[in-house]
Amino acid sequence: MKKAIHRVNVVNQLRASNGRVFTVTFIKKDGSLREMNCRLGVKKGVKFTGKSVGLDVPVMRVFDMQVGGFRSINLDTLRTITMNGESFVVTD
Repeated sequence: MKKAIHRVNVVNQLRASNGRVFTVTFIKKDGSLREMNCRLGVKKGVKFTGKSVGLDVPVMRVFDMQVGGFRSINLDTLRTITMNGESFVVTD
């Protein structure tokens, strides 16, 4: 059963993962649905050479475990989070 989590509390929930792998589902910029296994706190290989995102878009940089690189998640289009055996549906 999926629990509901408000979009305001998503950042705190993700930061509470303490480097553990979690799964997110979100809508990509091109409109397609994407599921990603990722984690926070990865420091190896950080070069800070990626594209910058505008300040008006709430994003979180994560390490994509399948691709082996850093990706940005737009928190406004986030749909679900699965971590520590619990699933959450993001609500507005």
